[in-house]
Amino acid sequence: MEVLTTLIEKANIYRRGAEIVRRGSLELSEGMHKLYVLGMSGSARYDTVRLFGTEGLHVSNQRFEAFGEHQEEKESEKI
Repeated sequence: MEVLTTLIEKANIYRRGAEIVRRGSLELSEGMHKLYVLGMSGSARYDTVRLFGTEGLHVSNQRFEAFGEHQEEKESEKI
């Protein structure tokens, strides 16, 4: 599993949630990969998450799910 570290690039805050744009980069070889995206909130709605690649890169078969318990605490321990 590849680890992708991300930083918040933009945030729009609404009454009932927020839109967060995160950016990270990772070099991958051709083929199928599983990515572990650091920095995702435990309250993120995974049905709204989108993954984009650079120009010329085809990203398909995206599926997002929570990985492990207490992920936010583990993330904050690194800081």
